[in-house]
Amino acid sequence: MSFENFFGEAEFNYEAEKQKFIDNMDFLKEMSVQEQTLYKKWQEFNKDEKLMSQITSLDVISNQLWKPTDINNLEQTIQEINDLEPIVEYTQDNAKWTLVRQGISSMEFVANPGRNVKFFVKDSVTDKYLGVICMGSDVTSMGPRDDLSVGQKKINSRRKTKSHCNRNINHSNTTIRF
Repeated sequence: MSFENFFGEAEFNYEAEKQKFIDNMDFLKEMSVQEQTLYKKWQEFNKDEKLMSQITSLDVISNQLWKPTDINNLEQTIQEINDLEPIVEYTQDNAKWTLVRQGISSMEFVANPGRNVKFFVKDSVTDKYLGVICMGSDVTSMGPRDDLSVGQKKINSRRKTKSHCNRNINHSNTTIRF
């Protein structure tokens, strides 16, 4: 397979691409952390036409997010947080989960490859979203971890336990938006 067939271009201009990369890094390093975070989030929303077409859905979901009554009232906010009764709810609605995730987190969302099990974290009293969790397949080959897992299997097999299975989770995150 030729470079042209794979990338749709006749050749790779290393110097031009290197300069684009350097210019982008220079652009980003002039920004504060807050500006970079906002810029990356702006890019995420603007590069994804599907996400942009769901902007009204994002507005609806925004109204379903738990928020304190008055974030500036410290005692009231602490009491409201203490009154939460969180539950974890399994979902197969990937589109809604992704929309909630993209809407509440300042970090860009990039799904990991492989299988993912997704959950919403909700307040059982108000049924409002508190966050999301995604548990995914772990990276298939990671030398130091694999060596440790093999050693753990040997130890557990001597103990005659069933805990010798490799139970790695790639990532899970919960985000509470204020």
